[in-house]
Amino acid sequence: MTVKPHYKIANNETGASISIDLPGVKKEDVKLTSKAGALTVSASRTQTTPEGWQLINQAAKPEEYELDLELDKTLNVSDAEAKFENAVLTLSISKHEESLPREISIQN
Repeated sequence: MTVKPHYKIANNETGASISIDLPGVKKEDVKLTSKAGALTVSASRTQTTPEGWQLINQAAKPEEYELDLELDKTLNVSDAEAKFENAVLTLSISKHEESLPREISIQN
């Protein structure tokens, strides 16, 4: 079964930051792909229960995560940076240079 992970997007003048919660996932089990203004995050959590132990909840059960996001056309995905720490994937995506705010000089 595939689960959509919890995520937050914060936009600012220079780009966007996306935080995606991936509990129990290891860095090597995360895959990021982008195509035509869309971003796909796929990840899998493997069984982490020691042999002989029994789960009392489903927190450690194997799970597949998938998130598809359509990004604003002003964002430059090819320049994105990704960080994975404490089961949270953080993406920093800047805007294309021509999309950034700038001051325009007035000619006489």
